Amino acid sequence: MMKKLLAFLLLAAISIPSFFMIRVEVLTVSLNERAFYAIKMNDEQSFSVRWIHSVEDEEWEEFFRFEDEQIYMDSTRFKTFGAGVPSNAGTDSFIRDGWVYMVDIDRKIGRELVVRSGTSTNHRLIYQNHSHPLPYHSNSYVIHKEKIPYARYIYTRLMEMLR
Repeated sequence: MMKKLLAFLLLAAISIPSFFMIRVEVLTVSLNERAFYAIKMNDEQSFSVRWIHSVEDEEWEEFFRFEDEQIYMDSTRFKTFGAGVPSNAGTDSFIRDGWVYMVDIDRKIGRELVVRSGTSTNHRLIYQNHSHPLPYHSNSYVIHKEKIPYARYIYTRLMEMLR
């Protein structure tokens, strides 16, 4: 029995610190400088932000990618084309399934993307076909990529479940 207890204590002594030493790459959404979401990333380096336009009351979606730590806007799509919409973004525009697409925009955003949600805009971040709501808040959300200790990742995920 004593050997099993010693083996368990040794395993715990090795395992527990590794939760703080092993780092995981995450797509982080912060609010008020605290992690709101920590989404574990894999090879997929693209995500989108989707919302309902407050004036047109139609869906809009912008597509982004990470290159190293930098965020680039790849394309956008929307249901209606009107005042304020650039006519020359990207290298091509087309209509498919009721959406107007502007593609190959390749606009460098920087290390962070700041998103401000509204009371009726239904903002959400989409990564690997999973939607993550960005509910209305008086402050902006900040989206970026980082490597964090596995323990912090687990803690953030637990906080998401309790929200």
